[in-house]
Amino acid sequence: MQYIIYGLVDPETDELRYIGKSITGMNRPKKHFYPSTLKSERTYKNKWVNSVLKRCGKLPKVAILAEGTDEVSLNKLEIEFIAHARSLGIRLTNIQNGGDGFTSELAKLARQKTDRSAWVKGGKAAAANGTCARNNLKLRRPIVATHVKSGEQRWYLSASHAAADGLGSRSAISNALRPNWRCKHNKGWTFQYASNLPA
Repeated sequence: MQYIIYGLVDPETDELRYIGKSITGMNRPKKHFYPSTLKSERTYKNKWVNSVLKRCGKLPKVAILAEGTDEVSLNKLEIEFIAHARSLGIRLTNIQNGGDGFTSELAKLARQKTDRSAWVKGGKAAAANGTCARNNLKLRRPIVATHVKSGEQRWYLSASHAAADGLGSRSAISNALRPNWRCKHNKGWTFQYASNLPA
């Protein structure tokens, strides 16, 4: 099974607390439990996983909820599963509603339509130096930063790359990308996922 919808379940209460998707089978769910991931990422999911480890010394169980045939169908399934779970009153730790729509196929199209220098690591600063990035767009969500006053746009492989270019901290930029976050800009820049831009 390569394309799956999975859930993270409390090992003691069997309560479903997170729903995710994977195009690499069980490889993606396992990454949630890497010590480096749990230490560096401050999300509701990671706080919950850490609380489970502290409470009972066990990792959450991984349950395969459904199987997809491709990335597009997987996005739709994830949206449906998260919406259904929330309609039942299940307390998910998911921040977004799933199915962000940014597949590897869309990444390829975005890269074809965009000047190569826009995808280099570190964005504009690195482009000036000619530093090329590792173009593994499957694992990143490219973003567009727009300056509030000048309207200048900069394209980045991820929030980390925007942070490396001096547009703020990675966490602040990531927060500004959240649909319901109170602060929509950081250091005079607004941020948007490239996949959400109008065609």
